[in-house]
Amino acid sequence: MSTPPGYIDEDLSDNTSSTPLLPVQGAPDLALVKRPVGAVVPGAIAQYSLRVENRGTGPTTDIISVTDSLPASLSFVGAAGPEWRCVTSGRTVTCVTDRVIAAGGAMELRLDLQV
Repeated sequence: MSTPPGYIDEDLSDNTSSTPLLPVQGAPDLALVKRPVGAVVPGAIAQYSLRVENRGTGPTTDIISVTDSLPASLSFVGAAGPEWRCVTSGRTVTCVTDRVIAAGGAMELRLDLQV
């Protein structure tokens, strides 16, 4: 709030506010890092690590969903990771979790794929 032009506030003792301060919560910023775990050998089961990292300043507040479209050379065998639930549809694998990832934290998921 400002004073009108030319007005001089001579009583500074009443310049207070009773409005409480509200803390500002940061926002999550998720990144996905995908990499093979070990060698990828034709005819064998390959493992891929999918790591969801929260690079933001606040925790996640909603369901996290990771979707991976597999190339024709790979077939889904299974997935593992604490608190992840995965489903497939054709060549698409979708995994979800409602676990909170704190700022600076991460969760990992492993996909097992037939090469």
